[in-house]
Amino acid sequence: MIESGEAIVVDGIEYLCFDKIELDNKQYLYLITTDEPNDVCFGEQIQDENELKVRIIGNKAEKQKLIKAMQDKFNPENY
Repeated sequence: MIESGEAIVVDGIEYLCFDKIELDNKQYLYLITTDEPNDVCFGEQIQDENELKVRIIGNKAEKQKLIKAMQDKFNPENY
């Protein structure tokens, strides 16, 4: 599985995994492109047979759910 701080390439674009979160029994990555200007996105880690794949999240509702989960993760009240 991909860990925080690890660089990966998805569809020819290099990303740095800034953080990860588990939600609804799925593993999600918070990704930042390594080229300027930096883009931020979410990806889902999918273990398929012997291959690890990353699906970039494009669905607005899914993105909003992940943004909320990340905000909750970093909320000081949760510590």
